[in-house]
Amino acid sequence: MKKWIIVSIAVLVALIVLSVLMFHLKQNETTYNSPIATLQVTPQFLELNQTNKLFNVSVDVKDVVDLYGFEFKLSYDTGVLDALNITEGPFLKSGGPTFKAKMEINETTGTIYVAITLYETKIGITGSGTLVTITFNATSLGESRLNLYDTILGNSKGDPIKHEVIDGKVEVIPETYNVVVLLAFLIVSYLSVLSYTKSFRLLKG
Repeated sequence: MKKWIIVSIAVLVALIVLSVLMFHLKQNETTYNSPIATLQVTPQFLELNQTNKLFNVSVDVKDVVDLYGFEFKLSYDTGVLDALNITEGPFLKSGGPTFKAKMEINETTGTIYVAITLYETKIGITGSGTLVTITFNATSLGESRLNLYDTILGNSKGDPIKHEVIDGKVEVIPETYNVVVLLAFLIVSYLSVLSYTKSFRLLKG
């Protein structure tokens, strides 16, 4: 009788241990297979052919799980661009009311600082979408990188969310630049055809 009780307890303990192991394996498998979140500037490359032109870029998040708040800084070249306005995107506030802790533009240093979080809700947002939209004015010809740094994504437990960062770039070129490129392409094409024609005549002759 005692032996049967000991065997039963041993089997029960083994089943409990096995269940715990399977649970942790499943959790690890889910974590491993989950895509890493991405914080990115959209579009990643923008070409403008005139100055004094307003345009928008957005800072988007992709494949995020339980996003409760975010923070980032974005640098730009003040010799080429002026930052005019920051507008909160629809993604985070689709989960409830948000608090905008930072929505700052520093034209002296060429820095944008944004920090927004949910409140009055217990669960974060999962998926992909736009966090903010930034309006710039292209003031001069040149190139400006839009570099994201000091980036933080946080979940509803207050833990950081691992993520990748993708920066952007804006080029402001002369309006005649495209015409020059087109003419150069046509000249090269014409010379190639002319060379081919001469070679064909020589072979034929």
